[in-house]
Amino acid sequence: MRLWIMAAWLGLALTAPAQVGAPTPDGRVEVDADRLEYDADRRLLVGEGNVVIKQFDDELRADYVEYNADTQDAIARGNVYFRRGQSEWRGDEVKYNFRSRTGDFGEFNLHEDPYYIRAGDSKRTAPNVIELRRARITTCTEDQRQEFYIRAGKATITDGAVLRAYNASVWLYGMPMFYVPYWKKDFSRRTHIDIMPGYSSKMGPFLLTGYRTYPTPNWRTSTHLDYRQKRGVGVGQTVRWRYPDVRGRIHAYYADDDMPIRGEGQQRLREGLVDNDRYWLGFQHAQSLGERSSLIAELNYVSDPFVLEDFFDREFRQSVQPENRVALTHRGDNFTAGLLLKPRLNDFYEDVTRLPEA
Repeated sequence: MRLWIMAAWLGLALTAPAQVGAPTPDGRVEVDADRLEYDADRRLLVGEGNVVIKQFDDELRADYVEYNADTQDAIARGNVYFRRGQSEWRGDEVKYNFRSRTGDFGEFNLHEDPYYIRAGDSKRTAPNVIELRRARITTCTEDQRQEFYIRAGKATITDGAVLRAYNASVWLYGMPMFYVPYWKKDFSRRTHIDIMPGYSSKMGPFLLTGYRTYPTPNWRTSTHLDYRQKRGVGVGQTVRWRYPDVRGRIHAYYADDDMPIRGEGQQRLREGLVDNDRYWLGFQHAQSLGERSSLIAELNYVSDPFVLEDFFDREFRQSVQPENRVALTHRGDNFTAGLLLKPRLNDFYEDVTRLPEA
């Protein structure tokens, strides 16, 4: 009861957990935590355990937070999560001022498809500007070998959409390739065209193109039209979705292959398995079902056992034989339970069908 009286005196709003979902339209600061204490001498509110502070579209969550009612400074530690609109940040500690909407965020990680951005230090210098130091920008995920990335001593992100990098160097396979004094990327653009020319011994000169659209912040489509001088034309379509607890992809690709078999070595391996019609249909979906349960589905239907090797080198290196499985798992305090379904969609692969296995 005293906390509610104190909240009115401080100009705060201590809300019940069910109310901490929507932004505060009137600029009030809403605070919720498992435990709240107030130091009257320092005008300091201390929250411990599942602390949530909201104002406008700012949301700060952490295990421990100190909030000054006079200056509106907040210091958060432990499992820190900060969100403004669609922009999210996670880390161990942050210092933030709700009045100026600026703060010191330390190490910074951001995924803005298709880029992954990491910085050794970050500060919100204005309500709409984040300043990064020792930034690294790549299209490779953390679990992949980062073959391509950009290093920048300083970078800024404006309005959560425009990235500017200064004194940047472009690296390929761990080697610096060239230097650019300034590089800009606007993530708010809803369409992109990718063009990749090249040459390989098995494809000859080739030109791979992609047209990407972003119907919503959580959905992306890619349309592919490729030409390979020795192999012919290929077309494809990809649809991706990504939410905080859900991600997935549907992929379809077809190539009218002019040279599916090359040489006597391939003749022995591929005869009877490969013809001119080459295709790959894929579906991947991963979803968290609460804190302890998850669902993973991966289904792949291919024209022959060599289509990934010929046209999708990265996927082939990750998995020579594509998976077909649906797995539901639950983790308890002292046990793990699961249900596994493994259909055999491609007859030419040796695999054990499980329909289902618990």
